[in-house]
Order: sequence, then structure tokens, then C-alpha cells
Amino acid sequence: MDLNEAAQRIFKHHWVLIALVTLIGLGVPLALAQRQGDDYVANARLIIGGADTRDAQEAAALADTALGLATSPSVLNRAISETGVRRADTDVATGVTITPVGTSGVLELTVTDRDADVATALVNALADQIVALREDVVLGGSRQLLTQTGQQIDALTQNIADIENQQARPAAPVATLELRRQEAVAQRAALESQRQQLNAELATTVAPRVIDDSADPGTPVSSALPARLAVGALLGLLVGVALAAGLESLRPTLNRAALARRLGAPLLGHLPRRPEHDGALSDPWLVNYLSLAAKDSGVHSVQLVPVGPAVDVVRLAEWLDLPGEGGPHVVPLVLDASGSRDEVVAQQQLAETGTGVVVVAPSVVQGQQLADVERYVQLTKRPVIGVISYSDSRSTPRRTSTDQEEMADAADPTFEPPVTRDDQSVVSPAS
Repeated sequence: MDLNEAAQRIFKHHWVLIALVTLIGLGVPLALAQRQGDDYVANARLIIGGADTRDAQEAAALADTALGLATSPSVLNRAISETGVRRADTDVATGVTITPVGTSGVLELTVTDRDADVATALVNALADQIVALREDVVLGGSRQLLTQTGQQIDALTQNIADIENQQARPAAPVATLELRRQEAVAQRAALESQRQQLNAELATTVAPRVIDDSADPGTPVSSALPARLAVGALLGLLVGVALAAGLESLRPTLNRAALARRLGAPLLGHLPRRPEHDGALSDPWLVNYLSLAAKDSGVHSVQLVPVGPAVDVVRLAEWLDLPGEGGPHVVPLVLDASGSRDEVVAQQQLAETGTGVVVVAPSVVQGQQLADVERYVQLTKRPVIGVISYSDSRSTPRRTSTDQEEMADAADPTFEPPVTRDDQSVVSPAS
């Protein structure tokens, strides 16, 4: 079996299954979209301070730091408490994302929620919380040191003033007080220099701040439904094809060519209608091909064995039975479990020694429907010399002019059907 035949067997005979599974794949995204409802997104831009980023890697690391702060339980709980919304911190955390804006160090905080106003309130509260935490980290130490330095300078200034007051007294030790005053002045000068340096560092440090908060309610999230539908349809198609291939491997569907290959016999002919309709049985090519197949196999008697739907092959056997014209003796044999043992014995007795089997099957047949005929051939050791297929149309066949004449003649009680078997106008030879 080549790839073309395999594809035909899968898609042609199981297209309903494939279409059904594909529709299910389309329906799942639609059902999820209806169940989830619309989401809204609000954005805020902020800077969390520190050194300027130099590349995308540093910007991504800065965004990860901000995301870690934004999704921490303490920050989430404070933001929820400030806004007064009724949300669980875990639900809010799933809708929080932070992405760097290029490599500039500016971060975009995004909050997604089913309520537009809640999304806006949460994004602003989280932005303020992140900035407050980063201020403590980035500027807290320098500001505390600056405060301590100012307090030390104030203390030294007061000490210098006290020393100068003491020098104004007549009995004060001028030399000792002057030495203490000079030491205090030197210390104050060093601290003032340190304070200037701290002020310069604070001036050059990027301070955390909110650049742009969300003033408007959240906007609806752009729907990804078309992409989800495409993915769902593709997955459904793949699953449907896989199921069809699995069914085809377990229960193969055979067309007439595949059936002939499986039985190892030639395709003798194809009837345009079921064998019960006698208008399609006068085919001399079928008779000739049957004779050639019987001669090639060395058999003198042929049993017509129908497979698949129950059909009557008695009339077909009568048309093909031409032993006086050099053809084989043809008899019907129905391998039906419902038949009686006497019927089976009677059919077997009609066959002569040196009997072959011709399978009569519809254009498409299931592989398991061949079990009876394959068991029969295996046990009787009779060769399968050919296959006759037919179009399995159960509708009433269109009556030809020949059919109408036969019906009119049959209405006459004196009518006797002619025994003519050389009509070549019904079935063409199998290709």
C-alpha cells in the first residue's frame, strides 16, 4: 500500500470522524472564551533607581527585581488594602507583569483584571509600593549617612561656639582653648566635605519614581481568539487524523484494488449496481475474464462468495455459469452463520473437484468482513481466482429502456425470457 492509497483510505472513509474532532478543537477555545469573559489591562511606567542599564540583559535583570517586589505577599497585601478591592493576593499576582522598555532602565508595570477600575487602582498602588521600597534600598543609606553627618557638624559648631565663649573669659587658658577650637574646626571642615560628597552622590543617583501612572480605567485585553481557534483546529485535525489512522490500522477499509491485492487475486470486473439487479449481469467481458482466471488456476468449478452486505449472487452465478461454452461451472456460496447446515452442505455439493473461489464485494469493504471467506479458503485449500466488485447503491436503480421492455414482457404470461449472453452494452472491462 502506497502513501496515496493510505491517505485515501484515511481521509475518504473517515472524513466524518476527522471533521468532528476538528470541530471539537474549534469549540474548546470558544467555550473557554465564553467562560472566562473579558479582561482589562492597566499600565504604569516607573524607574526603580540604581545605575543606568547598559544592555538588554541588565534591563531584564532590573525587570526581574521589580517583579519580585511587586509579587511579594507584603507588597500585594498593602496595595489591596490601600485600594480596598476584594481580591486574593495570589489572584492579583497572576495578573502582574513587568517588562523593560528597551535598555533605558524604564519599566512598564502591567496589571490585568476582570474589572477595569480595579486594574487601574492596583497598578498605581503597586507602582507606589515598588518605588517606596526601592527608595529605601537605593537612597536610604546615603540619606541616613547625610543626616548623621549634619548632626555631627551641628554638634561641632556648638562645641566651637562654647570654646570661643570660654576664651572670652579673662582667666581662661587661651592656648589650650585655641588648640581645642582648631581641632573642632578641622573636624567640622572634614565633615562638611563629606556632606558635600554625599550630596553630589545623591544628585547623580537615579532616584526611583513613578514616571507615568494610569489615570484612565483599564482597557480591554486584545483577544487572542483567532490564534486560539487556529491552534485548536490544527490540533483537532491532527488528533482526528491520528484516530482515523488508528482505526484504519485496526479495522482497515479496502477498496476493490486493495481487496484484490489482499486476496492475491485479479480484479475480474466491476458491476455498476448490486448483483440482484439483472440489468447489469449480461457482461461478456466478465464471463471471458472468469474463464481465463479459471483456466489459469486449473479449476473447473467456481464458487461465488459474497462478502460485506448481504446480497443475492444466485442470478449472477446463473449468468456466469457457461460450462458448455468452455467456461467453469459457477455456483453461489453464502458463508452466513445464520444459514442451516443442510443449506451449506447443498451448496458444497454443487461444486466439483478442482473448485476455485471468486469473491463478490462492494467497492469498499471492511477488513474484518473478510474473516469468513479467508477462514473458508484456508480450511478448504481452494484458491481465490478473482474478485468481482459492485457499486453498493441501495437506492432503486434507474430503469433503462431494456429494463422497461423486460418488465412489460414479464407482464405477459406467455413471455419466455431469451437466453442471450452476448450483450456487451452493460459493463466495461475492469481497468
